[in-house]
Amino acid sequence: MHQIVKGMLYLHTHGIMHRDLTLSNLLLTTSMNIKIADFGLATQLKLPSEKHFTMCGTPNYISPEVATRSAHGLESDVWSLGCMFYAFLTGRPPFDTDTVKHTLNKVVLGEYQMPTHISAEAQDLIQQLLQKNPALRPSLSAVLDHPFMTQTGPTASKDSGSSDGGSIDSGIATISTASNATNSSSSRLQRKTRQVIGQPLPNRMAPIPSHSLHSTSSSFKSGQDWQPHLQDDLSRMGIGR
Repeated sequence: MHQIVKGMLYLHTHGIMHRDLTLSNLLLTTSMNIKIADFGLATQLKLPSEKHFTMCGTPNYISPEVATRSAHGLESDVWSLGCMFYAFLTGRPPFDTDTVKHTLNKVVLGEYQMPTHISAEAQDLIQQLLQKNPALRPSLSAVLDHPFMTQTGPTASKDSGSSDGGSIDSGIATISTASNATNSSSSRLQRKTRQVIGQPLPNRMAPIPSHSLHSTSSSFKSGQDWQPHLQDDLSRMGIGR
């Protein structure tokens, strides 16, 4: 966890917003060092406070503001960190369901089950990272100073997840979509050998530019405000029907 946060801090210090931080995009070297990979959706910011409105990423890890195509910035990566942290401790992402639509519903509403088997420090860090309001999420420096990150001993070691055999990224297929002017086919499907019950979740949602810019204040209104946009986005990707 320390290595991931420090890697993210390095990226954010250099104005890079990853936009697709998932467990699948973490690589482990033979010397047990973690490398952050797959910068296909990353963007370079001119200012730390710069905001974007593009909907992209992996459904289980995108933030509410990204899911609603509202203004989002570096704080959306912090949300993804919270999803990864939760998955590390429990074996599944916090908003995991059998369909993309239901997953994004839970993301926007911030509905997840807090595991009871983990320490109070771990629960507190999850709650901070998964704040629906991006302004309330901690900075990466504050994450490094959190009691969970600084503790040593049996409390830290007991916070480990046990997977039920399913996929932590949830899905039997990986869908990568990219814009290509010379290729009429905009999607690529890579089948995986494992089987998961239920409708497969794509491991990535391609960038979907917003036709209109929504203010940050509109991110967390009622479901009617975001549902039409969400359904339109899913239809354009050929999923969630």
